[in-house]
Amino acid sequence: MKSLAVDRLQPQTIYAGTDFGVYRGQSSDGGATWSWTSYKDGMPEAVDVRALEVHPVTGTLRAGTFGRGVYVVDTVSPKAP
Repeated sequence: MKSLAVDRLQPQTIYAGTDFGVYRGQSSDGGATWSWTSYKDGMPEAVDVRALEVHPVTGTLRAGTFGRGVYVVDTVSPKAP
């Protein structure tokens, strides 16, 4: 793991940048246990992610990679009308 980012809009969600892309950790019990999944929504697979940041107001995730550029995705799901 090379970087971590906490989603302040969803405090039980964290993102980890690794040699193999971004992973999302989610907890439903206050952080006692975590479930990890590969986060591919707008992110490339198998990319060395060196830096992560989640904007505290908008929920925008920014990922800086080694040799593949910077990716920006909205982590907040659209609200139903």
